[in-house]
Amino acid sequence: MNLLKNKIVCSLFSMMILSSSGFSFENPNPMAPAAPSFSINNRTLVRINGKVISLMDVVKKMDMIIYEHFPEIRNSPVKLYQFYSSQWRHTLDDMIFNELTITDGESKEIKVSDGDVREEMERRFGPNIISNLTKLNLKYEEVRDIVHSELLVRQLHGMKIYSKAQLSVTPSNIKTEYLAHLQKNPSKEELTYQVISVRGKDATKCKNVIEHVSSDLSLPSSKLSDLVDAVKTLPSVQDKSVTVNVSKDIVLDAKNLSEEHKSILHSLKEKEFSNPIAQVSRVDNSNVYRIFHLKSRKTVETPKFQELSEELENNLLNKAAQREKDEYKLKLYKKFGFDQEYLSLAVPEDYQPFTIR
Repeated sequence: MNLLKNKIVCSLFSMMILSSSGFSFENPNPMAPAAPSFSINNRTLVRINGKVISLMDVVKKMDMIIYEHFPEIRNSPVKLYQFYSSQWRHTLDDMIFNELTITDGESKEIKVSDGDVREEMERRFGPNIISNLTKLNLKYEEVRDIVHSELLVRQLHGMKIYSKAQLSVTPSNIKTEYLAHLQKNPSKEELTYQVISVRGKDATKCKNVIEHVSSDLSLPSSKLSDLVDAVKTLPSVQDKSVTVNVSKDIVLDAKNLSEEHKSILHSLKEKEFSNPIAQVSRVDNSNVYRIFHLKSRKTVETPKFQELSEELENNLLNKAAQREKDEYKLKLYKKFGFDQEYLSLAVPEDYQPFTIR
């Protein structure tokens, strides 16, 4: 049974060069055309239980995760700027929540072993940890501390969030969810068919072409592709006064068909062609003749409860875990005084953490 994991916020890796205005992201190839770069306007963002979270702490957090999940964009200054600008507040919010969780859970005396930390670091950064962290411009000790905190938060959230979510999802809930799924997704009749269309302003020419098509389709040896090629040699088709088109396979639930098309297709057996049907285009009032070819008809049953139960259970757990997480987060913010007013004062809306150079 899979539980909802903490939301992972995307992060990005970059080449960081210390300058008088802060850290900037430069084009690594001096011979290439100048690429956009930007500076990180580092400053303290919040203080929690004596611990300071700065903008650079947020950036390091993002850089670590991008190394694992989005390495293909680590060297794009444009994508770095776009990501940092759109995600830094979300990342900060997660970091605040995690720090408050640790502070709230200090009495639990939960231990995270050095071996667990080392194993998690190897999973993320491979066996060459030092080398890969150097590429990120990060120190082993600071990454070790970050990973240690993340593992601690994972255990605390397991107790505060996911265990409660598990208890709230019962077999009865899953059964109710399945019945709701059945109502939204009943069994359906699925039809696969093609439509041969003959269109033109001259009704007589259109009728002659469609009758030619229809008569040839009645021959057992006829192949639709060969027939269409043959029809294209007809004078009225060659002079473009009549056009012939064969659709690709159309796969539809019968309930989504118009009543007219449904009636036609239901009158056919599999592999059969309908008689020519005359219609008038609503678009340009041209004459349209159609032949329907029913390729297959099948009933698609809704999966049995046993087939869907695990997926439904996971969905319910995800929703329950998110609900428990939101409630716990509000509780922590209230307990430690991190209301919206405080955060707005600490990190004003007009604060620009990144500046294009």
